[in-house]
Amino acid sequence: MKRVRQYLGVQGMVLALMGGAQALAETAPLFPEHQNCVAWKAKKTFFFVKKEEPVGVNCGIRIQRLSASPSHYQIQVEVPIDQFNSTEPKRDEEVRALLKEKDQAAIVFLSDAITAVDWPRYLQGQEKQLQGVLRLGGQAYPVTLQFGKDPQQEVLRGNLLLNLSSLGIEAPRMLAGVMVKVDDAVELLFQAQITSLEGKP
Repeated sequence: MKRVRQYLGVQGMVLALMGGAQALAETAPLFPEHQNCVAWKAKKTFFFVKKEEPVGVNCGIRIQRLSASPSHYQIQVEVPIDQFNSTEPKRDEEVRALLKEKDQAAIVFLSDAITAVDWPRYLQGQEKQLQGVLRLGGQAYPVTLQFGKDPQQEVLRGNLLLNLSSLGIEAPRMLAGVMVKVDDAVELLFQAQITSLEGKP
């Protein structure tokens, strides 16, 4: 587990160097305004020639602020696996199987505890990283999110770079009956309304 944390931590440092502006630019066109959403983004090659970057969007997620103690908060994000939409139903079905929906119906992210004093800095995007645990298929994986605040809206947007193999997932070689090569590296993009993190309904 320590090795996994170190590996994912390196990925997080790479994303931090890329800057929050890129995450804002990538997520803004993907998601409807005023909604909390996540999306997966992958790279695949058909018959070793044609390259694509499919995206599966999910705006059925639930984000809430939890009280870890009277002076500490945590962010919890629940992502129903069956609500990802890539516009290709067969692919969505195969993604649900890859994400081990039978073992755990929702992917859950739970952040490390944040002090009440530091909390406003996260909501305003002054902090650029958020560590926590990603629960998938009954297993927990330490991760680091990279994010920034939209300068025009009360929205936080960011991303998380992961390797399927680090999550115990083998990259598929066939999708919808077609031979493909899917990169081990995938990106999770997200958009969170700040009102969802202020302890308000």
